[in-house]
Amino acid sequence: MPVVLTVILLLAVSPVWAKWEKAAETDEAVVYIDSAKLRKNGQFRRVWRLQDLKRRDPDGVLSRRGLQEFDCKGKRFRVLSGTGYEGSMGTGQALRSFDSATEWVDIRPGTSAADILRRVCAR
Repeated sequence: MPVVLTVILLLAVSPVWAKWEKAAETDEAVVYIDSAKLRKNGQFRRVWRLQDLKRRDPDGVLSRRGLQEFDCKGKRFRVLSGTGYEGSMGTGQALRSFDSATEWVDIRPGTSAADILRRVCAR
């Protein structure tokens, strides 16, 4: 039983263990990526992104963590999965989640997505 409890606790705090690097900041959030887990496949990059919101959203979410895929040549991205948390930096209770890919979104210059695209595609 102690082993099961230890595993559950480790999984619960795993977002804290990620090596989050600040990638962008907006009026609404500070955005981080975990470049240690960056995966390359041709022109595509997959990276974990964490949005630490400056104010709680209407659902009570204070941070969002998700796996994003960037198309370096097409300059677009999509979210593959995501979870919203009640605490900052991906901590606390998971309030909502999804695990199906969104549609591709073209990246506009000057956005946090453009900052992340530039960073992950340079690797």
